[in-house]
Amino acid sequence: KLVSDLKPTDVEAFKAAIYAGKTAPKDPKAKRKEQGGGVVVRGGAGAANRCLTLLSKMLNLAELWGVRAKASNPVRGIPRYRETPKERFLTAEEFKRLGAALDDLERQGIESIYALAAFRLLILTGARRGEIQTLKWEHVQLE
Repeated sequence: KLVSDLKPTDVEAFKAAIYAGKTAPKDPKAKRKEQGGGVVVRGGAGAANRCLTLLSKMLNLAELWGVRAKASNPVRGIPRYRETPKERFLTAEEFKRLGAALDDLERQGIESIYALAAFRLLILTGARRGEIQTLKWEHVQLE
């Protein structure tokens, strides 16, 4: 369908297909190899919600560029799936790769050393960004 012809019913069908895994590759291992690694999404609430967010942004731009009428985004008003929060921790290998990537950025001078130090502080303490931003020296124990 053309972008200008999309209706809320099309978006609902798209959302349901992603949730059910109908848009997932038939052979995820081959797809992953073809893409050079990474994760192949197989469906579910999170994938469907992320796709709706992306589609909504694309259609907002279509409105801005005059491809769709103003305030015609068919994603608006489509309810998202409820997601259950997941707790995930980096593996030792992921920590190692992240550390190497930060070291590379520092060595190449691509990123500010202060930003990298702040990032390392967040990673190594497990603190939230807001906690670090409002931290006072009187709360820091250096021993």
